[in-house]
Amino acid sequence: MSFQNPKAPRGAESVLAEKWGVEVIGQGYTAVPDVLLANMGELKISPTEMVVLLQLMRYWWAAGQLPFPSKKTLAQAIGSSEKNVQKVVGRLVARGLLKRILRKKASDRNDSNCYDLAPLIVRLRGLVTQDFEARMRKAREQMSEPTAQARRPLYKGSRRVEKNGGFNVEQPKPPRPSVEYI
Repeated sequence: MSFQNPKAPRGAESVLAEKWGVEVIGQGYTAVPDVLLANMGELKISPTEMVVLLQLMRYWWAAGQLPFPSKKTLAQAIGSSEKNVQKVVGRLVARGLLKRILRKKASDRNDSNCYDLAPLIVRLRGLVTQDFEARMRKAREQMSEPTAQARRPLYKGSRRVEKNGGFNVEQPKPPRPSVEYI
């Protein structure tokens, strides 16, 4: 049985639909920056912490609207307890990767927290800058090193040409050893 999606995917959704299938992408998807996935070790983010961050990203629909899933919702999604989610969020807050904002209901009771990912974004931007600077340093170093092509001796006609202080110095090829026949 094929799934008929009334809305045809466009742009990035089309590429994702080709990879995952229209019925899967039709349920929604979450954009995750590669710099986050590639630098979990650098940021000291455990797999459980990453799963909680991914769930928070799942509920972050617009830049101006902070996600506010409950601990229960997060716990059910990752197959864990609410207490464990609370501990993981606490670690992320303590390490400055996440900001937790308390919400109150009209009856002065606590509502689910809002979560601000801005501290994580600041750290990721710093990693991007560091990575860019490291790549530029490496490129400059590579440009200053002579390449294998530049180190190889050149031959012009029957004479060997050596690079000497930026000048080509022509040197005759060494004579071939003479062979005597008996």
